[in-house]
Amino acid sequence: VNCHELVGEISAVVEARLKNKIERGMTYAPCVILLKNIHLVGKEREASEDSRVIHTLANLLKNVNNYGSAWPVVVIGTTSEKKSSSDLVTSFLHTVHMDAPTEVERSLLLQDLLTVCNVGNDVSTRFLAQRTA
Repeated sequence: VNCHELVGEISAVVEARLKNKIERGMTYAPCVILLKNIHLVGKEREASEDSRVIHTLANLLKNVNNYGSAWPVVVIGTTSEKKSSSDLVTSFLHTVHMDAPTEVERSLLLQDLLTVCNVGNDVSTRFLAQRTA
């Protein structure tokens, strides 16, 4: 779920959309729900925190596996923001910080990924790595 889709004019709209996406995902248990750009959910239009939406998210995450399904549902939130709301971050059970790979690391990754593809010798992984920063 791209959280750009969840942002609305008022908190109630964001809450309803968020609840709908989480509950819809739970019908597919076992599953992983990926909330991309989660930092957008916790912000109001003035760029301040929306505690009401963050509280709703925390409650949804706390109860995600209490809806009677025998199968687990895993919710992952991703963000490119280096400094996210502490309330938003603590809504999740675990936090993993990852630095972006360097150009050399991206080139090596691309080389490894392209070994299984039928790619010509004229493809420069260094060039591609420069363009994927």
